[in-house]
Amino acid sequence: MASEQLMKKILMLIPCYNEEARLDAFLASIKRQTIPVEVVAVDDGSTDKTFTKLSESHLLSATRNPGNIGITRSMNRLFEIARSFSPDYLTWCGVDEELYPDGVERRLRYLEANDSEIVITGADAQTPTRKIRYPEVLPQYARLRKADFSKLYEELLSGNFFQSPILVDMNKVSFDDLFLDERTRHFPDWDQYLTLSRKYKIGFMDESTGCSDWDGENFSTPNPALYPEKLREFVYVLSKHLAATRHTHSTAFTFRIIITAITRLAGYYSRLARTALSNSFKSTPAATYSPGRV
Repeated sequence: MASEQLMKKILMLIPCYNEEARLDAFLASIKRQTIPVEVVAVDDGSTDKTFTKLSESHLLSATRNPGNIGITRSMNRLFEIARSFSPDYLTWCGVDEELYPDGVERRLRYLEANDSEIVITGADAQTPTRKIRYPEVLPQYARLRKADFSKLYEELLSGNFFQSPILVDMNKVSFDDLFLDERTRHFPDWDQYLTLSRKYKIGFMDESTGCSDWDGENFSTPNPALYPEKLREFVYVLSKHLAATRHTHSTAFTFRIIITAITRLAGYYSRLARTALSNSFKSTPAATYSPGRV
């Protein structure tokens, strides 16, 4: 099996913006992988030394945007570059994530042992005060382990948002289905997962393959000034996918999905959600990493 894995081309896509301070640690975690992983990076117009570090790191490809064009368009540029390398497997993440040494290999073993085109996994999270060890997770990801992956499209339609480490078998998945909708700013991942779950079988490996550096500031951070914009985008994504499957769902199903999704969205930004997020930062001893099992 090891020799077969060495023959497979696995690409890791990383979008970067002003990541000079964290880049060395992230690239070191790539080099520690138990199977070869090549990196394709796009610097989104950083004002620090991010691109200099990328250029000196002997990556498969390091490109710089002429200006800051945003994460959605940067990811699409990464997908376009990756297509030219014809990879067997594709994964992507931010520089704020650490890959455990066998993280990619365990995802690959899962895909080769199961009838799935895509696998997502659990992840640990490093907050400013403690390391949250999977299966304990940040509140907004708590529903992932309870999701019915045989009905993942319906789960996602009903507002079950999650972000998770991923590996895609590009011998079975079309690059055209990976590109993000550039009209989305807040929910491009949700929109992408809806497309993928409608067309491909996504498996779930119930263990951690990496750790995210969670500082409490990302697209989901409560900000009332952005609620109207987020709601409009949420309705746009939901309507697009309901329209794409309107011939397969009843009116009652569509109505139930809309009500459930809006209820989940409202709860997501509620005082209760913010309180839960605050509680997750309470200090407890950090655990050390030990490899999981497939």
